[in-house]
Amino acid sequence: MAAPEPVAEPVYGGTLVYGLEAETGQGWNPATTQCAVACHTVMRAIFDTLTIEGPSGAPEPYLLESFTANEDFTTWTLRMRPGITFHDGTPADAAALATHFDNLKAGTLTGLIVRRWESWEVIDDLTVEVRATGPLAGLPALLTGQLGYLAAPSQYADPEGAIRPVGTGPFVFTSWTPDAELIVDRNPNYWKTDAEGRQLPYLDRVVFRPIPDQDTRELALSSGDLDAHHINSPLKANEHRESYKVVEEGSFFQTTYMMLNAAQPPFDDIRARQAVAHCTDYETYNLLRMGGNVPTANGPFGPNTPGYLADSGFPAYDPEAGRALWGQLDSPGVVELGTTNDSFNRTSTELLSQMWNDCGIDTTISQVDQGTLITNAVFGLFQTFLWRNHNAASLEVERTWWHSEYAAGLAVNFGRIVDPALDAALDAAARTTDPDELRSLAEEVNRIFAAGVYNVWLNWSLWMLPHQDHVQNLALLTLPDGREILNLIEGRAFLTETWIE
Repeated sequence: MAAPEPVAEPVYGGTLVYGLEAETGQGWNPATTQCAVACHTVMRAIFDTLTIEGPSGAPEPYLLESFTANEDFTTWTLRMRPGITFHDGTPADAAALATHFDNLKAGTLTGLIVRRWESWEVIDDLTVEVRATGPLAGLPALLTGQLGYLAAPSQYADPEGAIRPVGTGPFVFTSWTPDAELIVDRNPNYWKTDAEGRQLPYLDRVVFRPIPDQDTRELALSSGDLDAHHINSPLKANEHRESYKVVEEGSFFQTTYMMLNAAQPPFDDIRARQAVAHCTDYETYNLLRMGGNVPTANGPFGPNTPGYLADSGFPAYDPEAGRALWGQLDSPGVVELGTTNDSFNRTSTELLSQMWNDCGIDTTISQVDQGTLITNAVFGLFQTFLWRNHNAASLEVERTWWHSEYAAGLAVNFGRIVDPALDAALDAAARTTDPDELRSLAEEVNRIFAAGVYNVWLNWSLWMLPHQDHVQNLALLTLPDGREILNLIEGRAFLTETWIE
């Protein structure tokens, strides 16, 4: 649904208290942090992205004024908007952009993602030319997220820059007490105005509070300790709609699933992957954990998304088939199911564990904080865990998670998938920007996942932002030309045009 219409003219001032589902323990350096939804929400207050998802989901210039490619997408020319400054007063220019790219290349994980960026060169005060090792048609889409948060050279030069972020965004970093609160204050020199020409942002201050347990977060909202928070729990969707004003996603849904480590026993054997897929009672899971409020997933691409298929060919619930397949394995051992230290996720994982146990699969549960779960994924220290990802707005972004070139060692292809057909489809997507071709390739990717059973799909996520009545324009954002972007993708909210009545 669209962001709520304001009931009056925007009012300047006030403090918004926003609840986050997790702390970001690595801090706020775009080149070194591990950014999930809570991280993105904070980063979008302090930093601007170089590009942004437009009304159709396709990337459009934002902090950049333009991006253009040569015919085979091996060279990109990126031009910054003139006159924008960082919070420290220095120019957000081509030199700063090149410094940003230098740091991304040096980052442990970001360096993996930009490995196909061969080199870049400052052409003039505002222009950088990026040369790739091969076709890279989706480069602008990569700049809508973590790679696109432009940090000031002074932050990168600061040994403690991860705890003292400096961006161009609507709010200036003030203080951070880990696991308690992070405070940002209004940027008086912000470069953007709203559609009526009013200076942004409206709020004086935002206080972000990490509250990992969603029940505790919801209690804080109901008691008035929070003005807003984000939640991914379709089970309570109707309750949220009845009790609060709500912004919610309408397309480009993430998928919630059990990620399987295809490089480690038992899930390096397709029979094991097929077995757990057959042993998962999707209808019961959806009813008990989602309340039937979202469709059961059958692949990585949800409804209203390029690549979605009503029937992907993914294995159906068939416990007899699952039990037989598991019985064919030689000493598969006990399967460890990982999840975060959130009570909702714990209960969901317990339900899946029981389903698999009933199918003859011995299981145990490991519960850790979100940051540790991500670290375990990077190092491959897991068998399977509850996960969410893949808004499918760009196959180039998804390439990072699925292509075999990212599957070895410290991997961002967390599932360690190595599939030549999948690689071929993703390579083809890197050579085109044609929407019809990309849709066809995404559908092929969907079928490949069904055949390889690399994940056990559960449901398409539904991010919601419940908030108090006095909060206006939550997550609304207009492009420099006045058009509104998609208000919510993967729960990532902008607070640039939010105000308090």
